Amino acid sequence: MKSPALTLFILALFAQILVAQAHLESIEISQSAPRIFAKCAACHGVDGQTIAPGTRGETRIAGLREEKIIADLKGYRARFTDNGGAKSIMYIQAQNLSDKEILDLARYISSLPKYSPPTTSPTPQNTQK
Repeated sequence: MKSPALTLFILALFAQILVAQAHLESIEISQSAPRIFAKCAACHGVDGQTIAPGTRGETRIAGLREEKIIADLKGYRARFTDNGGAKSIMYIQAQNLSDKEILDLARYISSLPKYSPPTTSPTPQNTQK
């Protein structure tokens, strides 16, 4: 008959293995994603803050939701997403991305800081003496 202590030990060991595996997967993502993202930087900037040529609106990819990035990249790979005039460039860039690379890119891009517009200081009022 198994003792409760042995059962708890086995469960704790299993939990540690799962945590270690998740950690290793996140390390793998963080090491491969910047290499993959290097191709994106020409249009989106090294920090994802540049508005790519032909993009509709003022969209910067840094900090977008992971789910949106995955959907867009899979759409570009399938050649049906259209977020602006440069869609043909995205079709070419995404055509050979694997699902794993898309996931890595989405995690990486969504972790980049979102764009914050520069704050402007109010101009001092002219004071008359």
